Amino acid sequence: MTASAPIAVLGPGSLGALLARLVAQGDQPVAWWGGERAPVVERRAKRRGERDAGGKLPPDVLRCATPEEALGEAALVFLAVPAGALPDLARRLGARLSPDRLVVHAAKGLEGASGRRPSEILAAETAARRLGALGGPYLVAEVLGGYATTLVVASRFDEVHQAVHTALASDRIRLERTHDVVGVELAGAAVVALGAAAGLCAGLRLGSGARAVLLARAQVEATRLGLASGAAAETFGGPAGLADLLVVSADTEGLGYRFGRRVGAGEPADAVREEAESRTEALRALDGLQALARRLAVRAPTLEALREILVGNAVPAATIDELLRAGS
Repeated sequence: MTASAPIAVLGPGSLGALLARLVAQGDQPVAWWGGERAPVVERRAKRRGERDAGGKLPPDVLRCATPEEALGEAALVFLAVPAGALPDLARRLGARLSPDRLVVHAAKGLEGASGRRPSEILAAETAARRLGALGGPYLVAEVLGGYATTLVVASRFDEVHQAVHTALASDRIRLERTHDVVGVELAGAAVVALGAAAGLCAGLRLGSGARAVLLARAQVEATRLGLASGAAAETFGGPAGLADLLVVSADTEGLGYRFGRRVGAGEPADAVREEAESRTEALRALDGLQALARRLAVRAPTLEALREILVGNAVPAATIDELLRAGS
């Protein structure tokens, strides 16, 4: 293995380590940068049963101290960072993410109040042009445990589809291809936001029926936002949308779920947010979805109510009760 690899994975935490592992299991050289917050990430991964995500990577994975080192001359680059961290990494790499590289992000979320999608951030902050987005229902612990899953790779470029398929596909990892980048990105942002909504319902001790209605209405609103943005409706009902929502809303150890559950159980949202790591991707996604809805003049009362509770400190029980009584 040389100082450079044809595939680079840039991303701290269990997702970045998982992608590096999947690439290496296909006997492909890969360079991985795991970030500077390894102790925090390791604690979170241990809690979620992902302790082997980065600790026992195949020896062929080249561990790098900086993203620039991992990037090297890689032709295919995976950016496995949260949406909130993507702008800083994109600005840091800038022209290094050159047009000749294939760049695929796995950031499920939006850039807070601006509502920018990850591919819009990359197009604005880097020289990369052949972009892709990775979506779909996956829990790191399950993939490490050998469970099969389906990932979605979205790109306008067929060469991106093929490169990601070659890098990740196996008998356990199936890849679906789509050109609907907008749909996959907005569906992913909605799923992240609704993971916190599921936790909120748990904290409020809502029944499964009320919880299902709330999540279904929010998913319909997200689909409307997607259609107004040029996305395809079927994306929101497929692996990158509904299937991912089913997984995330049941993941009781997810950061967004735990945040929502604490707020629903009576802790003030602003007090929970003050704690380390509590400014979750779910809250950024809710900010971004609201900004998008207002810009496109799309009615999204469920998403708005969830934001009022989790970001704006509205009273959870009364707000949800009024929302459910109002109908769709």
